[in-house]
Amino acid sequence: MVKVNAKRTGDKIRRQMAIADIDSNALAKKLGYADRSTVNRWTRGDSVPSYENLVNLAIVLECKIKDLVEFNEE
Repeated sequence: MVKVNAKRTGDKIRRQMAIADIDSNALAKKLGYADRSTVNRWTRGDSVPSYENLVNLAIVLECKIKDLVEFNEE
């Protein structure tokens, strides 16, 4: 069984944000969120983005979904 590693996924999202030179406020706005709290939960590893959000993150950050997600095998 495969499970998303929330902490490492958050690290990968932060890395791609740095590459794209975008902060959590700007990213949240581009994704249609009123504030950065959801993006911050993802980058801290408190939650993981839905598949739809991963697709949108990849579009905004100009990367592949695999660049944003880390999996653990269980």
